[in-house]
Formats: sequence, C-alpha cells, structure tokens
Amino acid sequence: MLTCKCFVNSNIGGRLNALFLYSKETSAAISRLQSLPHHRFPREENMRKQKGFSLIELLIVVAIILIIAAIAIPNLMRSRIAANDSAAAATVRTLNTSEVTYANLWGSGINYATLAQLGPGATSSCTTPSATNACIVDSLLGCSTGTSGAFCTRDAFKYTITVIRGVDYITYAIPTAATQGDKDYCSAPDLVVRVRSDPTAGGATLATDTTCEALSAL
Repeated sequence: MLTCKCFVNSNIGGRLNALFLYSKETSAAISRLQSLPHHRFPREENMRKQKGFSLIELLIVVAIILIIAAIAIPNLMRSRIAANDSAAAATVRTLNTSEVTYANLWGSGINYATLAQLGPGATSSCTTPSATNACIVDSLLGCSTGTSGAFCTRDAFKYTITVIRGVDYITYAIPTAATQGDKDYCSAPDLVVRVRSDPTAGGATLATDTTCEALSAL
C-alpha cells in the first residue's frame, strides 16, 4: 500500500511539474511575441506614409497664391510702364542728337531729316552714309517706311519725325498700347523733351512745334 501511494504521488507531482514548465515556456513565448514589432503589409505602410493634403488645405494655399498675385501683378505692370516711358524719353533725346548731327553733316546746319533718312534705308547695314540714308540710327528706329509723319516701332513705343519745310521738325513718341506706356513725348529743334499723359495710348499726333512746346518739359 505504501508503494502504491508513493507511485501515485510521484506521478501527480511529475505532471504538475510538467504543466508548470509548459506554462512558464508559454508565458516566455508570449512575452517574446509581444516584444516583436507589429507586422504591416507594404501597401498599408505606404498608405500610412503618404497622407497628402486635405481639400481645405489646398484651397487655403490657392487663396494665398491668388492674394499674392493680386498684389504683385499690378505693381509689376506699373514698373514695366514706368521703364518703357523712361526708355521712350531717352530715345527722343537720341533722335534730337541725331537731327543735330544730320543737319551739320548734310543739312547745312538748318535742314532736318525724317526717320527713314536718319536710318540705313531698306537694308540693315550701311556702308556709305548719305543725305538719303545717314545711318545715324538703327533700322528699327530709322525704318525705311519712316517718312515724314509715319511711325517706326521700337520696343514699346512708336516714333515719328514730322519735317516742316525742311527747316523745322517735331519728334513724337506714343506707346503701342495702354499696357506698354501711359505718356506721350515730343521735342522740337529747341531740343527740350516734353511730355503729356496718355493713359489710353490714343493721343493725337502733334502737328506743329507750337503744340509740342505747349506741353510740360521734363
């Protein structure tokens, strides 16, 4: 009887010991699994990283860009118009100097030239300057069609020289469009550049030096 009890007790103890060891190993395995990083599929990972912008955020960005454009574009236009106006005034001064040069070389000091006569003629090159084509200005400013009162276009302005009886002239400059300039310029043999406001680029051509001299001098 004693032998039987000991056997039964030892068998139960062994099972309990095995169960304890199994439970301990299971707990250790669960702890190791919990310490591992969670697995994610590549597509899920990419979707989590590529969040993007919401519609409201995009609308806010677009609104900011439109506000900046509304402020910057008018200032840019005004700056360009001011630069074109300054260039036109400088060109009128250049034409005054060209007229003085022409008068001294071919006009006996008193006769003046049209834009076509100041330019190189039908060709852009000029090898032999003459009273017909003095080659004093370039082919844009002194275009071959620039007869008395006719315009030649250079950059943002149109230019003309009206010769009056050969001994008087009016240099006149007008913008090609209202977005290119807002002033007209003129000059006469007194070499003073004068200006008038022309916001629509539709100013009438000045026919006499008296009408030019009535404008404000720069």
